[in-house]
Amino acid sequence: MITETESLKNLNHAFSINGQLEFITGKGGMTLARITNNACTAEIYLHGGHITSYIPKGDKEVLWLAPNGAFKPNHPIRGGIPICWPWFGPHPEGKSTLMHGFARIEIWTVLSTREINDHTTEICLCLRDSERTNAIWPHKFELFLRITAGKTLFIDLTSRNTGNTPISITEALHTYFSIGDASRIRISGLDKCDYIDKADGDKAKTQIGDVAISSETVRIYVNTKADCIIDDPVIDRKVAVAKKNSDTTVVWNPWIEKSKIMPDLSDGDYQTMVCVETAKTNNDIAVIAPGKEHTMSTEISIIRQ
Repeated sequence: MITETESLKNLNHAFSINGQLEFITGKGGMTLARITNNACTAEIYLHGGHITSYIPKGDKEVLWLAPNGAFKPNHPIRGGIPICWPWFGPHPEGKSTLMHGFARIEIWTVLSTREINDHTTEICLCLRDSERTNAIWPHKFELFLRITAGKTLFIDLTSRNTGNTPISITEALHTYFSIGDASRIRISGLDKCDYIDKADGDKAKTQIGDVAISSETVRIYVNTKADCIIDDPVIDRKVAVAKKNSDTTVVWNPWIEKSKIMPDLSDGDYQTMVCVETAKTNNDIAVIAPGKEHTMSTEISIIRQ
């Protein structure tokens, strides 16, 4: 049996980039890849292929991570960028109680790392079907995650159908953003977009102006390819969220009462986080033929004043 120390040595021998990327033991004894280059630092756990930190040079942390969140096997990490796949929300056929699929609790494999230049670093991870995944989602697949960390954080999620029949997926890059005060931010880019208000009985509504947060917010914005901008007057910055091959944007904040009953959230956590998610869900479904693939992407950047 390979020990954690031996595993880290093997990873560093095969994939580390001198001065830019190394593998270390993170929270809960879990393995993480730490990127340090001239433009940013970033951290990615192999558990869930989960990005937990992105700090552009000269700026503050962009991603929010639950201060008291659990880091343990078979448990999703709260915060950062969870990968919701191959379903978003509950299992579409009720075959599992796992919310948002299994990708965020599986251990991903490192495929490659690359130093693009002195301020851009790339790491590619992979997840393949197994007996464990087939028990709740009986399909053959390869899932690739390409993370490029530099002046921006760019993420490609590629789903490849390696079976003999079509597969249908919903998905999301469920990004938690660190903010100063949820009640004071404004999210632009969704004006006049229709949305499903999950916090108000799934009512169909239309966004008027910027999105403001003043209560529990669970909104699925449909038929939108638009970029979003989070304007945060407390931290005094704007964060742009661009996307590709996604017609759905999810905006989420649990607010006061929901925070009190959610695992891994403390009562006041809702004040310093908001999720703006690049997604495919509801009627936005990717159907992938045998031997074909689908890629959804997001890019996170700071708008300098």
